[in-house]
Amino acid sequence: MSTHQSVQENVIFRPGQKRYFNALWWVFIVLVFVSPTIIGSIGAVGGLLPAFLAAPLLFSPSMRLLVRRQWGILVFPAVFVVLAVIFALNADQPSDMVFIFNFTALPLAVPAYLLARRFGGNGWPLIIVTLALVGTALGALIGAFDIWVAGAKRATGFANNPNMYAHVALLFGFIALCGAFMLKSRWRYLYVAGPFLGIAASILSGSRGTMLAVPVLVVVGGLYLFTRPEGKKRVAAGLLAAILLSGAGLFWFAPSDDRLERAAGVQSIITEMLQGGSATERGTKIRLAVYNGAWQAFLQSPIIGHGWAGAIPTAIKLSDRPRLARAASSFPHMHNDFLGFAAAAGLFGILSYFSMLAAPFSDLRRTDHFFAHRLYISALLVAAYIIYGFFDAPMGYDIGVNSFVFVTAIVAGSFREPDGEPSGTGDDA
Repeated sequence: MSTHQSVQENVIFRPGQKRYFNALWWVFIVLVFVSPTIIGSIGAVGGLLPAFLAAPLLFSPSMRLLVRRQWGILVFPAVFVVLAVIFALNADQPSDMVFIFNFTALPLAVPAYLLARRFGGNGWPLIIVTLALVGTALGALIGAFDIWVAGAKRATGFANNPNMYAHVALLFGFIALCGAFMLKSRWRYLYVAGPFLGIAASILSGSRGTMLAVPVLVVVGGLYLFTRPEGKKRVAAGLLAAILLSGAGLFWFAPSDDRLERAAGVQSIITEMLQGGSATERGTKIRLAVYNGAWQAFLQSPIIGHGWAGAIPTAIKLSDRPRLARAASSFPHMHNDFLGFAAAAGLFGILSYFSMLAAPFSDLRRTDHFFAHRLYISALLVAAYIIYGFFDAPMGYDIGVNSFVFVTAIVAGSFREPDGEPSGTGDDA
């Protein structure tokens, strides 16, 4: 009997189990794709629960076999173990270990993937990108409410911050673009609105790091559209070029509206840094001072770093501008993913960071019907998180790391043709 046949025949679920996992799946994908732009950290943390409740899938030998085939998913629990050990080695007191809970999603990637495998193909990828569109649309509406009704200076959503709100809104908006090639009806054109809504939310948030990612995601989206055999490729590429021009015009040419002041300031900050290696904007000065200290902290302990709890205090102490860097004493992270992992866990941290970035690409050896969609979303995820990580730390924040891990697991598990292995639909799974 082949391995393929053994997997197919050994996975038997009773009716009650089918209903349980079906309900769990719906709750999980709604929490992952809709809640982060609306209720921020509450939604991100809530997404951990259904992933945890899917853990019974680990007790099936055939399901564990699926995990062994998907090495990219195993990267996440391996990183969790490495970080836990490094944090323990650096802990001065037991409370220092609390920071490992920021990475709870990493070990839960395995049951999340197994849950997603039960819902592969059969229309589920379209449902998922539709939820991404809904999440982005609701996020943009909430951002508009924040600015024009509540009178806030920056859009944030609830239980969120402007940067993380914008990160997920922009990413999910571009993920939604896949829906334009999963439908045959005219409704497919609705999914083209995803990038527009994501860019709008980013502008309303005033998140400069997110705005820097817009041109990169537009290029990734343009390549995806232009290489699709379906539809009017050149029209689609031209439409995405219009998104780029409109987005660039809104933040590059400095509108006087205070709501767009931060977004408009991206150009001047980059120009100053490229010309003289310095910046006049205070927030950027603080970041640069912390970055200098983080690098010095890494050089001081290049193997295991200083732990997540000790990284910021050490960076402030070692910075070439400690008085300025002291303003970052309340930061929960370095505002830079690479330097944050380097200062917190040394070379082990750097290896962990790049291993996580590589994980989404582990499922690209199969060239099935969903290959182009998997490649596109993987490229979006990695490109976005690299850019976000320059001026922020999404990999060290609950919304950021949970979204990255669970989107990776969902795409690897669900964006695939049914092949006789564990899969299902809302009716029979």
